[in-house]
Amino acid sequence: MSNVERFQPRVAAAFRGTPQRTSLRAVPDKVSEAKRVLERCRDTERAATLRERADTLTLAYIAIGARDAIRSRTAGISLDRFDGELGLVERAVAHVKMLDSVADWFDARGGHPRVFEQEVAECFGYAFAADQLMRDACTETDAQLVLVSVMLAAGYREADIDTAIADIAVAQASPDCANPGGSLRRARPNL
Repeated sequence: MSNVERFQPRVAAAFRGTPQRTSLRAVPDKVSEAKRVLERCRDTERAATLRERADTLTLAYIAIGARDAIRSRTAGISLDRFDGELGLVERAVAHVKMLDSVADWFDARGGHPRVFEQEVAECFGYAFAADQLMRDACTETDAQLVLVSVMLAAGYREADIDTAIADIAVAQASPDCANPGGSLRRARPNL
C-alpha cells in the first residue's frame, strides 16, 4: 500500500463536517486542503530516507574531515579518552545516516548548491572532531547543530535546512509516511 493510499482517510477527514448541501465556495477550500494533505504525504514519502545502509562516499568524506581535524589539533592532546584516533573518527562517522537523509531530501527537491560530500560531509567530519577534541570524552557534540552550521556555511538556505530536518524527523516518527521497506536512492550508485 502506498503512502498516498494510507493518507486517503485523512483526505476524507478533511471533508468531514462539510454539509451535503454546501455552497460552491466551500468546496474549493476543502479540495485544496485535501490536495495539500496528499502533496505533503508525497513530499514526506520522497524525503523519508530511512536508509538501511550508509552511502560509502559520505562516510569516507566524514572520516577524511575527522582525520584532518585530528592531525591539525592534536599537539598536546591525548586521544586516549577516545580510544585513539580511530575512536574519534568512529564518533564522527556514526552520524553518516543523518547526513545521508538530509542529502537525500535535497536530492528529491532539485539538488544542492554545492558538492555535498566535499562541502558538507568533509566539513562536518572536521567540525565534529574538532569540537570533540575541545570537550571531555563524556560530553557528546550536538551533531545536528554541527550539521546545520556547516550547511549554512556551504550556502544552503536556513529555511530549507530546517524543513529537511523536520521532514526527516516526521518520516522517522510517523508510520503513515515512513517507507521502512526501502530507501530513496541517491543519483549516484553506492561504491
